[in-house]
Amino acid sequence: MQIEQVVYNDISSPISFSLTPQLFVVFGNRELLETSNLTQKLTGEYPGAIFSGYSSAGEIANFLKDNSIVTTVLKFDKTAIKSLLVKASSTVWAETLTLLNNYWTLCKFPE
Repeated sequence: MQIEQVVYNDISSPISFSLTPQLFVVFGNRELLETSNLTQKLTGEYPGAIFSGYSSAGEIANFLKDNSIVTTVLKFDKTAIKSLLVKASSTVWAETLTLLNNYWTLCKFPE
């Protein structure tokens, strides 16, 4: 697995990584996420990647940052990843949690 992390303060900065990301995890200042077109740029440049993200009151990248967007990208060497969108009705959510719990119970991880 390969990981890179970039902190964006100036959205006009070029966006580049030394790997081809499969997964983006983006945390950032809500206003900056709403007013920048960072996610549009990234989804346009990496259309096959999966994106996950949240707004935050402070971003962590070696130290606590404010008014920034921290983007962590991952590329897996031997692991296939898929995304899942679940509508948040209470019934569907409960069923999804049960399925995930059953799945993780069946998985055995090396110690």
